[in-house]
Amino acid sequence: MTNALVKITPAQSKAIEIVSPRVRKYAKSSRSKNTIKAYKASWNDFYIYCVDRSIVSLPANPGDIAEYIAWCADGGLKAATIAMRISAISSVHLLNRCVDPTKDE
Repeated sequence: MTNALVKITPAQSKAIEIVSPRVRKYAKSSRSKNTIKAYKASWNDFYIYCVDRSIVSLPANPGDIAEYIAWCADGGLKAATIAMRISAISSVHLLNRCVDPTKDE
């Protein structure tokens, strides 16, 4: 078993798989099913964005997050959708005990 709280695997559609049963229990109870589904889709989008550009998704660089946000806006995404994607990126980092790159000043 891995020590990672979140394991990203290409074989699982690059979605989030919570590894620890204890963490899975708390993560699922802290967010609605629809929120978890949206976060998985958001992380998947960010992960693919990073892979396509050969940049690291976890831990992500704040500058890369800023570029991703601009890319989303250029693609016509609404502010609420972008905010949800930022929240998903933040959550994945915090679950992995990484510094939250979305809070960089």
